[in-house]
Amino acid sequence: MKKALPIALLVSGLVLGLGSCSKSDSPTAPRPSPTPSAASVTLTVESSPAYVGDILAAAATVRQGSSPAPDGTPVQFSLRGQNCWSDKNNNGQVDAGEIAPCTVFVENDTTEITKTTQGGVARVTFKSKASDDVTLYARVGGAYAEARITVTGKPEPVPPVPASSAPRIFALDPPVGSGKGGDYVTIVGDALCSYYTAAGQCVQPGSVQFQIGPPVNATRDVPVVAASANGDRLVILTPQPSPNPLTSDALVTVVVTNVKGSTSATNAFRYTAQQLPPLIYSVVPSTGSARGGEQVTINGANFVEPVKVEFAPGGVAEVVDVLAGGTQIVVRTPQNSVPLDSDTVAAITVTSEFGTGRDQTVTKNGAFTFKAEVTTPHLHALSPNAGPIEGGTRVTIFGTGFQAPVQVLFGDRQAQVVSSNFNEIVCIAPSIAPSQPGSPTTVQVSVVNVLTGKVSDNTLPYRYGEAMFISAITPNTGYILGWNPATIYGQGFVAPVQVEVTAGGITKQAEVLSVSGTSIQVKMPPFAELIGDQGCTPVPATFKVTNIGSNLSATGPAYTYLCSGGISGP
Repeated sequence: MKKALPIALLVSGLVLGLGSCSKSDSPTAPRPSPTPSAASVTLTVESSPAYVGDILAAAATVRQGSSPAPDGTPVQFSLRGQNCWSDKNNNGQVDAGEIAPCTVFVENDTTEITKTTQGGVARVTFKSKASDDVTLYARVGGAYAEARITVTGKPEPVPPVPASSAPRIFALDPPVGSGKGGDYVTIVGDALCSYYTAAGQCVQPGSVQFQIGPPVNATRDVPVVAASANGDRLVILTPQPSPNPLTSDALVTVVVTNVKGSTSATNAFRYTAQQLPPLIYSVVPSTGSARGGEQVTINGANFVEPVKVEFAPGGVAEVVDVLAGGTQIVVRTPQNSVPLDSDTVAAITVTSEFGTGRDQTVTKNGAFTFKAEVTTPHLHALSPNAGPIEGGTRVTIFGTGFQAPVQVLFGDRQAQVVSSNFNEIVCIAPSIAPSQPGSPTTVQVSVVNVLTGKVSDNTLPYRYGEAMFISAITPNTGYILGWNPATIYGQGFVAPVQVEVTAGGITKQAEVLSVSGTSIQVKMPPFAELIGDQGCTPVPATFKVTNIGSNLSATGPAYTYLCSGGISGP
């Protein structure tokens, strides 16, 4: 049978006195010479009496002046006691590797360990393989403390005495811990043990559970690592609340159970959220006027309000909205303090949880380009490019060089501008009746940057009258496996019509239900073949309406096939 015995005597040739297992004076580390330091250390052994094989606990309280030391302050712990011989080979002889310290730290099975403070306290646990007189040291810089512990063999067991009452919980110290778990916490209360000796010393701690609230909503068993002699304190190691990162604080109801019953302390402990760094994936649009005031969307992850967004150069942007889930921030671009005579690339910095003390920052270089101060508008396309002479059609102008505020002219008529940025203007086509009641009539569309007087270097035609055009489809999404009903709005539809839908390079005909001059009722065809082996993703589609009699056609706005039965649209 393997035994651990304290070494009584060492002489030349390593002659061991094993008959009586008597102790010699323990080698001790030289006491460090105190040096001037702002720190002070108090060392408390929390397990008494100390028995062989028990897990023993100690705490070093570190202060800087009158305040607890900052969290994360390193504390060097060391143990000095006797060496023990374990006859691993059962041969009665001392073999290599059979001599080791009797008392070691539980965490690393050695006599040296560094722990960090939390709330000004660093904790360690240790155990002895044999009876030992051991000294525990704690050092922080030039400050140190020591405690001497006598570890003895356990006395003959006596029947334990059950607790006389259910436990009570007064407080948890500290009441806050990391969202990753792994913190030592002391439960302060009464009758926290299930069984005691006849002298009233705890021999079996009660069990502990954490009932963790949102966003975890789970119950976790909690390991008890030590208990005070009279059962008024339990030292626990907080469990990991969730295998996934904790994105918001979680409150915990603590439950202690002994043989007489259970008690709970509601919201007695709080896991703090793990601080995930924000990420920036893209910026849409990625160009804009140096005058600022344009709406930009920053796509990314882990954006937690309050947020701060800064353009460099440019300055702090106005935050319009932060999407639930932290994946988008909508801002208005800042105005540059000086005019830009050439395009200027800017970095964007996002600070998440700004001003809370848990600020985290990410910067994306080259994320945005401020266009030169004086630019000439250039038009690429109109959508739609036709409408009734009464006006009222919502028209999107695509191009470059638009600097707010802008003026849009349909011929000599000014349109109402709904919104604008450097690459896109949304406006309402003006009426040309009664000056031109005939149809069809074509006018030229132009854009003026009002502040600089720059007029677009080209124009695009817009047709008023009976020509076919499509203004909208509602709903503009549908189930990818269903014949989804939809209404196409526009002008110039003459039955019979054909509606062709193209998605993923495949073209199918929709089922036409009814036709009027300004609307068509259809059922959009399914595209089951676009569902891949890896599952379904939204699929964009286009559609075209053709008057079969005249072969006149028009292409409609975007339509999206979804993977569920939900629909959306104007």
